Amino acid sequence: MNNKASPELLAPAGDFRCFEAALSAGADAVYFGASGFNARAFAAGFSDDEIKRAFYLAALYEKKIYITLNTLLFDREISGALKTAEDLIAVGADTFIVQDLGLASALKKEFPDVILHASTQMTCTTLGALRELSRLGFSRAVLSRELPEEDLRYVASRSPIETEYFVHGALCVSVSGQCLFSSVIGKRSGNRGECAQPCRMTYGVTGRDENGGILTGKEKYPLSLKDNFLGGRLRALCGTGVTSLKIEGRMKSPEYVFGTVKAYRRALDERRDVTPSEKEELAALFSRSGFTSGYYDGRPGAAMLGVRTDKDKENTAASEKALASEQKPYPKIPAAIAFRMDGSGSVLTMESRGETSTVRGGPPDAALTRAVTESEISSALSKLGNTPFECASCDVKTDGDFIVSRSAINAMRRECAEELEKKLARIKVIERAALSENTEEKKLPAKAKETAIRFVFEKAGESAIPVIKELPARAGRRTEIFLPVSSPGSVFDAALDAGYGTVGIRWVPYYFDSEKSCALALAEKAMKRGAEDILIENLGDIGLFAGKKLHGGERLNVTDSLSAAVYFDLGLRGVTLSREIPERSAPYVGAGIISGERELERCAIAYGYAPLMLLQHCVFADNFGCGKKTPWETCGKTAFLRDRTGASFFTMSAFGHRNVLYNSLPTLRRSAMGSNFDSALFTVTRETKAEIFRALSLLLGETAPAAGNNTEFTAR
Repeated sequence: MNNKASPELLAPAGDFRCFEAALSAGADAVYFGASGFNARAFAAGFSDDEIKRAFYLAALYEKKIYITLNTLLFDREISGALKTAEDLIAVGADTFIVQDLGLASALKKEFPDVILHASTQMTCTTLGALRELSRLGFSRAVLSRELPEEDLRYVASRSPIETEYFVHGALCVSVSGQCLFSSVIGKRSGNRGECAQPCRMTYGVTGRDENGGILTGKEKYPLSLKDNFLGGRLRALCGTGVTSLKIEGRMKSPEYVFGTVKAYRRALDERRDVTPSEKEELAALFSRSGFTSGYYDGRPGAAMLGVRTDKDKENTAASEKALASEQKPYPKIPAAIAFRMDGSGSVLTMESRGETSTVRGGPPDAALTRAVTESEISSALSKLGNTPFECASCDVKTDGDFIVSRSAINAMRRECAEELEKKLARIKVIERAALSENTEEKKLPAKAKETAIRFVFEKAGESAIPVIKELPARAGRRTEIFLPVSSPGSVFDAALDAGYGTVGIRWVPYYFDSEKSCALALAEKAMKRGAEDILIENLGDIGLFAGKKLHGGERLNVTDSLSAAVYFDLGLRGVTLSREIPERSAPYVGAGIISGERELERCAIAYGYAPLMLLQHCVFADNFGCGKKTPWETCGKTAFLRDRTGASFFTMSAFGHRNVLYNSLPTLRRSAMGSNFDSALFTVTRETKAEIFRALSLLLGETAPAAGNNTEFTAR
């Protein structure tokens, strides 16, 4: 590892004091949020004057600023986000971290030179995702924190765009961008910067053994992770090809920012890992029962769990107090000084980073007694005081004996330094190319066809065949079915024979490149049996299945019409509208989007248990052990998490021995059957045959809801 090849060190800033701390400690770049459209809506933030000052200082000290506009947006919010971006561009912003593909496309249209970074909320785990982002004009992607070293190295070394990876700070137990827990339960969306952190709460965990007996879990905080620490893997990380190493912490104190950046800066500059003693200092500054490197090491599990203890809080208070007085001024900028004086006058020049400032003085007085010496002039000019500069060299030459007062030399030095500072801090503002589109809600087109029902099975063994055969007749309308890629061939055969209008593959929701061949082998078997359509959940899967009939699943997080249009342009036949869209607005999102003879197909959430979290580990294994199997088999175990209100959430196994955590109540939205939607999503997880048919009957209006229905279903 060498300094030239070292990755960028990227620091967080929740306010201007944190920004100053990051610069003081040696960060190469700083990221902070724009009011209202960033994934840390409750950070203190910057005043307008502080934002301007931050960009001025960043230009002066050759640091970069990345603005986070990384929330999902609704149609009515796009214009506001563009106005926010425009205001920031006017003071020097040129790089934005975004999650919403619609906003990204609008930014590129209006400001072609803007630099886009894909937020970690976009769930970038594969090389395929990075290639698609490159096609869309992104310059960098923040990779998922769950990537182990092997896959990180594979992706980063081959990526067509820059990559960024978290090395320190808090970890979400859910894959970023795939958490609806706070949104569905508390109406505070993590995808919109308002996470209430239900993962940090206590839960009772239960399961069943092979004989049906009740098992009681050992973990009181089964979803709370320790903070990430990869300082001990720093040399290896620098060899992966990652462009930027990112510290999490926009809700943290200036002392936290200073202490963490300082430790990583020193280690990077000295070409080494963070030492054990430095790790202890960082743990004292902030941790949750210590640190973890479980994701990077490829060992997710119970050892990663941890909570913030009283002792942790005491250590933080003491560490922050010690660091409060340690923060130093920004590093000085080397400047070369040259001074020439003869009988016609004097010329002072200062040069730094290719910029030069010049100040001229009038004719000096001839010395009648003692003349000022070159050494005295050099001494005065070298004292740059409170300026941003330090003297790298000072070349003074005088042609004659003259008298010049120290105050005159000081005045020339101040004026010259001020001019040079302004040149170095000069900000180039990128130009606007087009006017904003009207992105307000559009008039709803007339309904042209009956809404189909799209049945998506999260698991489908042979026991599901009787239900699969009967559903088309029960629905009494056009039906589609998407079955898990791991379903037995007999299940696909039953669906193909049952009369569905579409029989497709429910592609795996999340995977790494090292696992791709396993999943593709399963998909090929299903396609050979006649399954022609594929429901995908990630941007990276578009290129993976080029030429196939592709449909966008819920995990694409489509919340606005511009995002829907981007996926349509990329080749998807349709998208599933996010359950986070207000129900009254959903009918308008993506309505009437046409390309040639194709019209975007829109699927609305109708029924099913909401997937609250996508977990990299297995909750059952954490508490009871389950015997990990090969990725395409999974353990098949179910765990139940009961919160303090008595609500019971359940997990199901997903590809790669991962888990999906589901809501305690299923959603039922009868509005999905109208409003010009092409299809209504009916998701099957753990329901019995009777429960499936009853829910279908309720959805179709054939059965009246039971009294107290609000305790049986949820609108989300």
